[in-house]
Amino acid sequence: MEKGKNWFNRFLITGFIVFSIAFLAFMNSKPHTLSWLVKTIPIACLAFFSFLNLPGKRLLGVGLVFSGIGDILLELPVEGLFEAGMGAFILAHFCYIFLFLRKPRLTLMRALVMGGMILFTLEFTVMLYPGLGPMKVPIFVYLGVILAMGLSACLGRYTNGIIIAGAVLFIISDSLIAYPMFIAPIAYSSFWVMFTYYAAQALLTYGTLKIKPQR
Repeated sequence: MEKGKNWFNRFLITGFIVFSIAFLAFMNSKPHTLSWLVKTIPIACLAFFSFLNLPGKRLLGVGLVFSGIGDILLELPVEGLFEAGMGAFILAHFCYIFLFLRKPRLTLMRALVMGGMILFTLEFTVMLYPGLGPMKVPIFVYLGVILAMGLSACLGRYTNGIIIAGAVLFIISDSLIAYPMFIAPIAYSSFWVMFTYYAAQALLTYGTLKIKPQR
């Protein structure tokens, strides 16, 4: 039984790596019919890995499922799905918040990281504001939710540096989506968005796996 589980874990980890690289490598050839599937498989692998290995932390797996739904909605060539994709990621972040924010505890180093997150988000919001138009409310809501996710990663008594690094990368990834949309183009922004996104989800999963059992 344990041998089969270990084999399946290796299969899922390999799937995450292979399909992440495949999506990043062929981004410039889009649109292609199965881009939404190739994009989502790495997150599906992490979700299966989470449900298999973290039965007491199912919120992580649920958050990854919502993330996968968001990936599909944002990738499909259909008008009007951007807001729906944002909504799916908001639900994913709520899952992460409720998972990480257990018995809050603050240390000096974590307080400094939290301060950096808050300052970055405030400055980025000011930069975005002039170009948001009718998207002001949904973008502000999303920025608030992802900031709350980052702060919960820092405040949680049972979180660790790996989870915090994943939260920081998630904030960076979403910033790399918003900046070209509302401010100015960034060279190879789509590549860096997905690279930091896949890395963020992998770190959140691995960091949660490393959380010591709670009494």
